Amino acid sequence: MRTNTRVEFGLYDVTARGDSTPSCTTAKPFCNLGRDLLLESVPSQNKYGTLEREQWLMDGSFSFFPEVPEQYFWGLWSTTQSDKSGVFADPPVLDITFTQDHSSSGLTLHFYSPTEDWASRVKIQWFSQDGGLISTALFYPNSVDYYCAKKVENYRRIRIYFLETNRPGRYLKLAGIDYGVYLHFSGHEIVEAHVLEECDPISSEISINTLNVSLYNKEGRFSILNPEGYFDVLQHKQKYLPGESTEELYRDTLDPGTYRVTFNAPAVVGSLTVTGAELTESGVNLCTLTVAEAGEVCVTGRKYADSTVVLKRTAANLPPNVQDNELTVTDATLVDPSRAEAVAVRVLEHYAQRYEQNFSMAAGNEKLADRLIIQSFGGEMVRGVLTKLEFDLTGGFLADAKVIGRRLTSNAAAYAGEIHAGERSLI
Repeated sequence: MRTNTRVEFGLYDVTARGDSTPSCTTAKPFCNLGRDLLLESVPSQNKYGTLEREQWLMDGSFSFFPEVPEQYFWGLWSTTQSDKSGVFADPPVLDITFTQDHSSSGLTLHFYSPTEDWASRVKIQWFSQDGGLISTALFYPNSVDYYCAKKVENYRRIRIYFLETNRPGRYLKLAGIDYGVYLHFSGHEIVEAHVLEECDPISSEISINTLNVSLYNKEGRFSILNPEGYFDVLQHKQKYLPGESTEELYRDTLDPGTYRVTFNAPAVVGSLTVTGAELTESGVNLCTLTVAEAGEVCVTGRKYADSTVVLKRTAANLPPNVQDNELTVTDATLVDPSRAEAVAVRVLEHYAQRYEQNFSMAAGNEKLADRLIIQSFGGEMVRGVLTKLEFDLTGGFLADAKVIGRRLTSNAAAYAGEIHAGERSLI
């Protein structure tokens, strides 16, 4: 069986979009920049006929312009068209401001794909918090989706000048912006790729799935020694009852600005009191503060009190000569008292499954936490939960698997309740 692997990921500043405030004084009045340019991805766009030069082809593929355009997605459409040479006499300018510093390897501009219209010459400026110009660059897009490669760190404002269009007599039509680049690797660029998936049937541990990839890039884009590379813009981003007493949740001396504060324990929503700042947003685990004057800021509120229920369950039908083996689970958080007994039974059943089967297989349709019936080399049958899958994506797409369960008796059958309808076949 021939396999191949392709790795794709977005190298974005994941906080920039939500922190951005875009504006343009020459945008069409029906454009909603604060809505459309903050979307994570560009939605499907309609192919509208306009009065632009040689734009409306009478082939039946165009739609009439809507009577109420405000309710549709547009991105940024300019009020003026480019001239017969494709040059704007008064170039549209998109001004984007941020409340925090951001860094990215560049900007990806998305234009109007239905008619393949884009800005063919663009100037971008990046500014610091104090308004100083950090960098200026000129780009010549040649496609609807174009990456403007320019690594800039700690910027607070971006100004984008759209100087020309790829066709004469066209409006600027910008559909979206990504603060970074979408990368893809395949073939010899992927040296190794391993995927590890694990689960705990009783959630005593929270497993994190991992992807380990070794990539080769001849331009050295991920080299720590490359000043124009990507390395330094990679981002490394129980039942409780409301307590009765008010406690200090946060205290610090802050300069004027907006701050997001994370608590070390959940706090009751609506119980927060702030001195030295204005509370602009609050949640169970965090709050947002606006500081007008430098000084000490204190946040107080009520934390949640942990309620404890102790249950004991004993295995039945044990041989008379078996010694007691008591297991204590102390960290069963996120369990409602009404479900505690059922959870205790499940924990007991889980630890009673003592058979662990490790094997390799060609990756198929099996998924983590599936219930499987597998056959060992000795011919014995084990019914259990698939708790681990580790894929070698460059070595034939093989998977190292682990199943934990119990041994099936030789006379197990569907009517005996050992094998249930809907479960998978043998491996």
